[in-house]
Amino acid sequence: MSAKWLLFLRSFLFAILTHLAAFSTPIHKAPPALNGTNVDRLALLAIKSMIKGDPQGLLTSWNQSSTDFCQWQGVTCSPRHQRVTHLNLASGGLMGTLSPSVGNLSFLRVIQLFNNSFSSEIPPEIGRLFRLRQLSLSYNSFTGNIPATIMNCSNLQVLNLGNNNLVGKIPDAIGSLSMLNILALPSNSLQGGIPPEIGRLFRLQELYLFNNTFTGNIPATLMNCSNLQILYLASNNLVGKIPDGIGSLSMLRMISLHDNSLQGRIPSEIGSLFRLQELWLYNNSFTRNIPATITNCSNLQILQLGFNNLVGKIPDGIGSLSMLSILALHDNNLQGGIPNEIGRLFRLQELWLYNNSFTGNIPATITNFSNLQILELGNNNLVSEIPDWIGSLSMLSTLDLRNNSFRGNIPATITNCSNLQILELDNNNLVGKIPDAIGSLSMLSILGLTSNILEGGIPLEIGRLFRLQELYLFNNSLTGNIPATIRNCSNLQILELGNNNLVGKIPDGIGSLSMLTTLDLRNNSFTGNIPATITNCSNLQILELGNNNLVGKIPDGIGSLSMLSTLDLRNNSFTGNIPATITNCSNLQILELDNNNLVGKIPDAIGSLSMLSILGLPGNILQGGIPPEIGRLFRLQELYLFNNSLTGNIPATIRNCSNLQILELGNNNLVGKIPDGIGSLSMLTTLDLRNNSFTGNIPATLTNCSNLQILELDNNNLVGKIPDGIGSLSMLSTLDLRNNSFTGNIPATITNCSNLQILELDNNNLVGKIPDAIGSLSMLSILGLPGNILQGGIPPEIGRLFRLQELYLFNNSLTGNIPATIRNCSNLQILALGNNNLVGKIPDGIGSLSMLTTLDLRNNSFTGNILATVTNCSNLQILELGNNNLVGKIPDGIGSLSMLSTLDLRINSFTGNIPSTVTNCSNLQILELDNNNLVGKIPDAIGSLSMLSILGLSGNILQGGIPATLWNCSNLQILELGNNNLVGNILSIPPTVHWLNLRDNNFGGKLPSSTNSSSLISLDLSNNYFVGSLHNLVCSDGVKKTKYFSLGYNQLSGVIPECWEKWSSLVLLWLSGNYLSGEIPSTLGSIPLLQFLGISRNKISGGLPSSLLNLSYLKVLDLGRNNLAGIIPPWIGIKLTMLKILNLRTNNFYGNAPDQLCYLSQVQVLDLADNNLSGNIPRCFNNFSVLSGKETNLEVQLLFYLDDHSFLVGDELVMKGKEATYRSFLGLVMLLDLSRNKFSGQIPSELTTLHKLKSLNLSRNQLTGEIPNKIGDMKSLESFDLSVNNLSGELPMSLSGLNFLSSFNVSYNNLTGRIPTGTQIQSFNESSFIGNKLCGAPLTNDCVHVDKPDTTSDQKEDGGSHKVDWGLIISIALGFITGFWVIVVSLILNRSWKITYFRLMRKLIKV
Repeated sequence: MSAKWLLFLRSFLFAILTHLAAFSTPIHKAPPALNGTNVDRLALLAIKSMIKGDPQGLLTSWNQSSTDFCQWQGVTCSPRHQRVTHLNLASGGLMGTLSPSVGNLSFLRVIQLFNNSFSSEIPPEIGRLFRLRQLSLSYNSFTGNIPATIMNCSNLQVLNLGNNNLVGKIPDAIGSLSMLNILALPSNSLQGGIPPEIGRLFRLQELYLFNNTFTGNIPATLMNCSNLQILYLASNNLVGKIPDGIGSLSMLRMISLHDNSLQGRIPSEIGSLFRLQELWLYNNSFTRNIPATITNCSNLQILQLGFNNLVGKIPDGIGSLSMLSILALHDNNLQGGIPNEIGRLFRLQELWLYNNSFTGNIPATITNFSNLQILELGNNNLVSEIPDWIGSLSMLSTLDLRNNSFRGNIPATITNCSNLQILELDNNNLVGKIPDAIGSLSMLSILGLTSNILEGGIPLEIGRLFRLQELYLFNNSLTGNIPATIRNCSNLQILELGNNNLVGKIPDGIGSLSMLTTLDLRNNSFTGNIPATITNCSNLQILELGNNNLVGKIPDGIGSLSMLSTLDLRNNSFTGNIPATITNCSNLQILELDNNNLVGKIPDAIGSLSMLSILGLPGNILQGGIPPEIGRLFRLQELYLFNNSLTGNIPATIRNCSNLQILELGNNNLVGKIPDGIGSLSMLTTLDLRNNSFTGNIPATLTNCSNLQILELDNNNLVGKIPDGIGSLSMLSTLDLRNNSFTGNIPATITNCSNLQILELDNNNLVGKIPDAIGSLSMLSILGLPGNILQGGIPPEIGRLFRLQELYLFNNSLTGNIPATIRNCSNLQILALGNNNLVGKIPDGIGSLSMLTTLDLRNNSFTGNILATVTNCSNLQILELGNNNLVGKIPDGIGSLSMLSTLDLRINSFTGNIPSTVTNCSNLQILELDNNNLVGKIPDAIGSLSMLSILGLSGNILQGGIPATLWNCSNLQILELGNNNLVGNILSIPPTVHWLNLRDNNFGGKLPSSTNSSSLISLDLSNNYFVGSLHNLVCSDGVKKTKYFSLGYNQLSGVIPECWEKWSSLVLLWLSGNYLSGEIPSTLGSIPLLQFLGISRNKISGGLPSSLLNLSYLKVLDLGRNNLAGIIPPWIGIKLTMLKILNLRTNNFYGNAPDQLCYLSQVQVLDLADNNLSGNIPRCFNNFSVLSGKETNLEVQLLFYLDDHSFLVGDELVMKGKEATYRSFLGLVMLLDLSRNKFSGQIPSELTTLHKLKSLNLSRNQLTGEIPNKIGDMKSLESFDLSVNNLSGELPMSLSGLNFLSSFNVSYNNLTGRIPTGTQIQSFNESSFIGNKLCGAPLTNDCVHVDKPDTTSDQKEDGGSHKVDWGLIISIALGFITGFWVIVVSLILNRSWKITYFRLMRKLIKV
């Protein structure tokens, strides 16, 4: 039986006993009224007149016609004087006020009016009743103060005014009632202190003052009441200690001081109260130990000390309290074990020890408690298994072992406790199954087994628990279905099975549980639909089905659950619309439908759910706008709509949701401005509008949200300055404005946000400096300012951010050094300063940042060595120093960084060998040392890096072969070894490698076989010495995923095999610079995504196969310098419309240049030189949109993007009379070369519209006619060659406007007249004009006729003169001999020159 129930029962019994006492007084029938008694009769009639309700008719006999008032019901008169002595109208249901005439009943000794409905004040006239001994007005509605006149009733023995609405203080004169035995004033609203005068009531036996608001101390004078047996002061606001003299009250049987604010220790004097039967001290603030003397109270039956701050152990002598039936020590800080002596308490019925820190086992002596009904041991640190003997406690009705560390199985014997009504074993480490015999506990109403490790299914026998009201099984590992027998538990009100591994469908039988108020099936694997029968559970208040695999639509019938307050269907796969009927659930407070596949709009009637406090709809596919009706949800506290496809503006009505605390609308398609009304949401703590398309400024009103803690506006289109008012948000802990277009400076006021923990302003257009006062944000843990235009230095004050964990400043224009104060940021884990203009050395203080996991200093201008102190950062996982000016050797100490997963030292000037200690970094996944001056061999132990996935060593001077151990790196995916001096054969490509770059080395032998060719994404073996056929590599089994395939500039031979249908993913195929022969395979046309195709500089013959017309994405087609023949097919222009570069030079193509080439509007390089083409030059070349400037070419480089990498595509082109490889600026080259063919006719004037053309070469053809007059419109020309044709007429004057010309040749034509004067034209020498009849500078005035050479000559040089100039020849010869020996001697004597020379020569023939 609980303590509170006992308190109620005691109060009730007191009222009944008082009531019975009233009726125990003898009732004498009075003789007819005597003269002089009319005063009493009139007083009684006056009392009746003020009673307005008499439901039981007690006052029926009280009337004017009846003069014998002593016979009236409830009235007793004295036999001698026939005066009223007793007035007993108790429990009559009377309503009204008590007449002041009651004071006229001067012979009155007993007034019993308790348990009625009297109201108003107690009449002070009662104080005139000097003979009054008992006044009982309890259980009414009297108001006002206790009349001070009552203190005149000096014979009063019982004063009971309890359970009214009295206020004020107890009159100080209470001490004058010297005859008082019982003082009962409980359950009023009395205030003030307990008057010390109460100590004058020497005859007082019972004092009831509970359930008031008395304050102050318990008066010490109370210890004078030596006859006191009951002291009941509970449920007040008393403070201080229990008075020291408490032990002198030897008659005390009950002390009840619970529910106050008493402090100090429990006085040991209590141990002298041998008559004490009940001690109620719970819910105070008592401290120290339980006094050992308490065990002397041998008559103690109830000891209730719960809800205090008691410490220590249970006294050893506790077993001597043999009369104890209730022991309650719960909710303290008691420690130690439960003593075995407790087993001597044979009469114990209730043991309450929960919420302490008891340790050890449950003592076996508890089996002596044959009458034990309640055993509450929850919330302790008890261990071991639950003992089997627990089943011997046959009277047990409540067993609570929650929140301990019990292990093992639930003992099967527990099912012997046939009277068990409450069984709570939650939050332990219990394993095994729920006993099948659990169904034998027929009295069970509550079963709690939550948060254990129980397995197996829910036993079918649970359906036999017909009285079961609450079943808690959540947070276990239960499997199987919900048993169908659950339908038999017809009294079930709460069913919680969440957080298990239950499967199957939710049984229809759930619908038969008509009493069900809570159904929690969250976090399982239930499938199927929500059963339609669930709508039969008309009392359902909480329905939680979140985190399952439920499907189908949310049933419309859900709207019939009118009592529903919580509906949680999160994280399932529900489809369809949100049912409109859901808005009928008028009591709904929490609605969570997150992370389903719901579509359609949010119902407009959502505003009718006036009780709603949480609305969660995120992670669906909801469309349309946010309904304005949402503004009617005045109680709404949390609104989650993120991760949908909502459109439109935030409705202005949102301002009406004045209780809103969390507003999350991120990840939608919302537009417009953030409404000013947001600022009226004064309770708002979280505002998340991320990942939308909001525009405009941050509204100034937002600064009115003074409780705002989280503000996330990132990834929108917001503009303007960050408002200075942001600094007034003193509660702000997170400010995320990333990825917008904010401008201006970082406001200095932001440093006023002293609670700021996360500040992220990344990727805006912020300028200026980082505020110096940034150091005042002492709570800051994350500072993100990357991707802006910040300038100046990193302020030294940043060293005051002692809690800083992550600092992101990369991608700015910061200058200066890293401040030395950075060493003070001792909690720093991530330091990312890359992509700035920082200089100087890396400070030694970096090494003191022992928590550092990421150090990114890439792309700056740091100098000096890698600090030895950096090896002190033992937690370092990512070290990125690439693209700086660091020098020296890579320190051996790098190998001590055992946590290192990424080491990036690319593009520096490191020298020496790769330190062998680097192989000690066993967690290394990425090792990039590219483009340094490293020498020596690749360490043999490289294969011990089993986690390595990326190895980049390209662009060094490494020698030797690839260590065989490298292929042991089973996780290796990217291997970059290009541009070194590595040698040896490559026998195979490891199966894990998806990316292999060995270009520009000295590898030889046959091409490697590939065991993973089906998954190889990029393979670059170009510029080596591989020999043999392509067949084994290209035609291996399986469909290939390769996108980049370059074997150019090797010594490969044989035909190109016909198996390219397996390479359908290729984007780049480069086979140039080999000895391949045969025809172009037709299967190349089955590579639909191919963009770059190079087969130049081979021995390919035949024509172009028509299958190539399928390559509609082709951007570069380079087939130059082969033996191809036939006509140029028209489909090149019709089908390959995306071509930017078409190179067919030095083949044997003949016939006309097809007009269809003019369809190549994107072309920027058209090289048909050195073929046998004839006919006129097409007049439609003005259709070349890029060359004419009609379209802009934005690609400076022709890049091929693949995953996170980009490849720079190059090509060999002849420009300005020289052949060179163009790579970095290939996208800017604009070239048209038709030289060395047999074109005839005039130069089409349409060519002059190609305003962006930079190189035009029509030399060595048979062109006639004049040079077009508008040739000067081609303002971008840098190279112009018309030599060796049959052109005539004068040079157009417009040539003088070609200001960018650096190469010009019109020699060997029939041109006449004066050379136009212009800055550029006069800068060329005579050789550019000879062979004509021209005059003027740079020629002499006398025009000399020179024979034109034979255009059918086999000579292959471009331009030049055939006149013998011996002076020139001798000068060239002497210069050649001198230069030759200077270079040769240098290469012989200087090893580094030799290495550099040969590397340069290789690069000149790159793809």
